[in-house]
Amino acid sequence: MKLLNAVAVLTAAIAPVWAQRTASEIAADKVGALNMHNVARQTVTGSRGSRANLTYSSVLDSSAANYAVELARLDNGLVHASNRNGQGENLYYTSNSDLKTPFQAASKAWLDEKPFYDCRNINGADPNFGKFGHYTQAIWRTTTEFGIGVAKGNKTGRLYVVARYLQQGNIFSCFSVGQSAC
Repeated sequence: MKLLNAVAVLTAAIAPVWAQRTASEIAADKVGALNMHNVARQTVTGSRGSRANLTYSSVLDSSAANYAVELARLDNGLVHASNRNGQGENLYYTSNSDLKTPFQAASKAWLDEKPFYDCRNINGADPNFGKFGHYTQAIWRTTTEFGIGVAKGNKTGRLYVVARYLQQGNIFSCFSVGQSAC
């Protein structure tokens, strides 16, 4: 309940993005997204073991919300932020501007990439990275904090969702040859 209250206070500022949603509904969606990430992290198996649960970060939440506002202002698709101060980032958008749970919808899309990842070492030359990179950021072993934000596009009405993570994941070639990334 303490987490839900903290999220509700922080999301009150973005409530105008969805005039039809209350701060507590937005907070519940954020908690749902965090829980989805943590369930996925606990299902990771392999020589490196399961992951610790992510914790909610108001700093990452604010950072994610600010960048979602920037994407919505430009309203021209998804482009990763160039300066994230060591934060990992997942991006998502939907044309369904009436979506009641955009944080959970985005999380589901990212976590549904699991079948495309086989615990191999990640490198920039992998042609399949785009099929699993969101998933691997969400389950990255050293990632411990999470925040998420959304904004509605000025021209198209798209909802832009940005998640931020600490520590940043998807570090190319961070495992020795033959060592499982899982």
